[in-house]
Amino acid sequence: MPPKVEYTASDVARELESAFEQLGTWVERHHEYIAAAQEAYDTGRVGVVAP
Repeated sequence: MPPKVEYTASDVARELESAFEQLGTWVERHHEYIAAAQEAYDTGRVGVVAP
């Protein structure tokens, strides 16, 4: 059995928690636009995606 390792975020890292939560909320709200922009980029149609 491999040794057990536990990780804990530092105080500095925990300061970022609310920022990551807000980023996650933003991504959820704009996921369709993000996916369309990625598709446009992947197919060489950069700048074609409407807001």
